[in-house]
Amino acid sequence: MSTSIVTTDALANLANACLRLGELNDLTDAPVAERQKIQDKLDSIVYSVLTIPPEITAHIFIQCLPKEIRPSRHIAPLLLTQICHDWRMIALATPSLWDSITLTYDARKDPERLLEMWLQRSASLPLYLFLGAPDAALTRSLLDASLIHHCRWRELKLSSHADMDAGSREFPILNKITFADPSRGPRVLKIRNAPALDEVSITMANSGAFDVELPWSQLKTIRLKTFTDAWDCLQMLNQCSDLLLLAHRAIVWQNVIETFSHPHITLSNLESLEVEYKGSSIVPHLTLPRLRYLTLSGRIASAIEPFRALLSRSSCSLQYLSIVITKYDNTKPYALYQIFQLVPTVTTLVLDLEGRRRPLHRIIEALSSADVLPTMHTLIIAAERRVDDYDYLLNILRLRCENGTLRTFTLTFHPSGSASGPTPPFPELAMAHFCDLANSGLKICICLNENPWSVVLLDTLE
Repeated sequence: MSTSIVTTDALANLANACLRLGELNDLTDAPVAERQKIQDKLDSIVYSVLTIPPEITAHIFIQCLPKEIRPSRHIAPLLLTQICHDWRMIALATPSLWDSITLTYDARKDPERLLEMWLQRSASLPLYLFLGAPDAALTRSLLDASLIHHCRWRELKLSSHADMDAGSREFPILNKITFADPSRGPRVLKIRNAPALDEVSITMANSGAFDVELPWSQLKTIRLKTFTDAWDCLQMLNQCSDLLLLAHRAIVWQNVIETFSHPHITLSNLESLEVEYKGSSIVPHLTLPRLRYLTLSGRIASAIEPFRALLSRSSCSLQYLSIVITKYDNTKPYALYQIFQLVPTVTTLVLDLEGRRRPLHRIIEALSSADVLPTMHTLIIAAERRVDDYDYLLNILRLRCENGTLRTFTLTFHPSGSASGPTPPFPELAMAHFCDLANSGLKICICLNENPWSVVLLDTLE
């Protein structure tokens, strides 16, 4: 075949291909033009949320942070980096979004990488670190990475098998430590140089095997949770000369016979005591001359005599009494009457009744006597709704108002936990009587807690 014939055929094929391409271009020109038109329209839209100044957007982002920040693309702050480019830039330029992190073991994640990312993005801000993993080596690695920034530690929560001895490191702004001991084995916590530290929470599972070294004398608040006897607690408290608030929760149901070389510890400055009374308690071993605020839960009846002795040897004038009764506590009305009789100087009484088994009037019947808590001017009750309670409660309030002592009353209803239907409306007649009391000068607040909102039914508080 001659060269001229091959050339002619090739040119013909080329022309045919160009023709087909032209036809295809004609077919795509319209969709392309339509696409560009739509894109231009979208580009012309001004999203009002993107017109907010970046500093205000950053402030809104901070308000969206959960209480406990876990690295997850489903919650802030990581979620905020996935919405659009502008929001991502704002989030990455806002160190306050990254100054707190909770890291627990998750095989699908890389906690060491996540911690490093958080430390970098938080710039030089104070750090709130919550580290907990069943693997001691992993927690040790996380602690080592965090200790590079020890001068930035503001709060530390550690719950793992790993021990911590900070050596000579200084923690100039560290003010709170929470240390849980789930391992039931020997544990070490040593932070010696923390001049701002004033609050410590410690959970102890194994008596005598917990080596803690902290600047005890400067602490203002200490919260202790023990699964054994109170010996370790008393050793710590004996060094807390400036303590203002002490909370002790003993997770021991049986009574424990204890012998201490120093049976009584005097905490001269302590003003507030919170005790869950279950078996082994520190109460029989304390003297608290400045005690003003008491929160009591657990076995109320078992606490009567120990508290009678405490108040007697302390010669304190209690002003605030809070009693928490759960559905598991078989607290009888007479036990409450006896507790009330111990504290005639109380001016504020709080009754928190969680899932109670008996009607409210059985709990507050002791208040029907003017000789019980004669100086009480504030009564706060939190309970589940029961329509049979209002008449008796109203009578108590009227009596106290007539005596000229009660000035403020707050009633908060817990969710009942029942799935039987919507909460029935508050009885109109009962509300009318509460309004009458308010018109007579009693300051009243009645609210209904319905997750996730709280509904205020009546509020005359200033």
